[in-house]
Amino acid sequence: MNTAEVYRSGILSKGEELAEHSKGIYYQHKRKHRGFIVLTNKRFLFLAKPPGRRAKGLNVKQSYSWGELMSVSTVGLVHKKLNLTTKKDNNIETDVFSCDRVDIIAQKIVESRDNYVEPEVVEAKTVIIEEASKDTASEILQKRLARGEITLEEFHQKIQRT
Repeated sequence: MNTAEVYRSGILSKGEELAEHSKGIYYQHKRKHRGFIVLTNKRFLFLAKPPGRRAKGLNVKQSYSWGELMSVSTVGLVHKKLNLTTKKDNNIETDVFSCDRVDIIAQKIVESRDNYVEPEVVEAKTVIIEEASKDTASEILQKRLARGEITLEEFHQKIQRT
């Protein structure tokens, strides 16, 4: 897999940049999938090619933002595995990935998560309501004339009526 393939697939959202990718990863969830771990500046992705020789594109098998990632750990002596624990909607899930270079991948995941800055949400604490001043009919007509909504002739006709 090359980076151009990820960008072409349309999986990355606007403002999302590819930070790292690996190959030859196995992910066990209901059945075994072979794919790629992709790290971006916003989230972790596990991508797999669709089944079939002529199939094009990439499928997202697992995705979560760096804010959802709780812990990263490695298990095993001979056959090392990567465990990622996430929290989505108050549910804690652990995903297991089998691959080479587990320690390096785990370190890159931790670095990407540490570099992630949670977007700030600003909420209004005080609402100020001001009393609106009511414009007279002539003031309204003057504003409409200034904006070009009415012609000078229409302005004079309507002023004479008021």
